[in-house]
Amino acid sequence: MIEHSNSDRLLTADELAEMFGVETEDICYWAKEGMHDFPPALKLAGNTLRWRESDIDRWINERTESD
Repeated sequence: MIEHSNSDRLLTADELAEMFGVETEDICYWAKEGMHDFPPALKLAGNTLRWRESDIDRWINERTESD
């Protein structure tokens, strides 16, 4: 049996938008345009996009360490 930690969870654009206090469209734009070095999304079936929680955590930590 494979165990997954919470950091392997896949997050939706809606979840990220709520987390950062922005619109869902902003998250998709950041990812598409590479804004702010935002982590790339994983493309699943159809147009479904998800982000690894560990990638998002790393991205946040990189920004808070530079302050």
